[in-house]
Amino acid sequence: MKALFALFGFSLALAVSSLASAQTDFTTASKVACTPNSVTRCREGNCTTQQATEQQKGEVLLLDFAAKKGASRRGGETRDIGSITGDSVTGGVRRIVLTVGPSQNINMSLTKDGKLTVEVGNGDKAEATCSAGS
Repeated sequence: MKALFALFGFSLALAVSSLASAQTDFTTASKVACTPNSVTRCREGNCTTQQATEQQKGEVLLLDFAAKKGASRRGGETRDIGSITGDSVTGGVRRIVLTVGPSQNINMSLTKDGKLTVEVGNGDKAEATCSAGS
């Protein structure tokens, strides 16, 4: 009986979490955590899209808009990866620039419903699904 109540509690927590994410407008969220769905790589004009591997899904991109910081979390370890140097909303899409190192800019777009596209360059990109908070 205890296991049944634990399972019910877990299911209820998942439902509440899903409902909260469904109600979040990610163009105004102060923090997001994003998990990769797919990766597109382009070479000599030929692009190939593949589903994110389990290893890639294990690395969560954290964007803290209030602190203007980007970080990466794998397992229990979080490391800073850059500064958010651009953040604007146009037409229901949040445009983000993450500056890594002295001069590498990574352009991203985040929709109201939490779909993130990361433009890496040369046509390479990654798509991810975000949740509010980190």
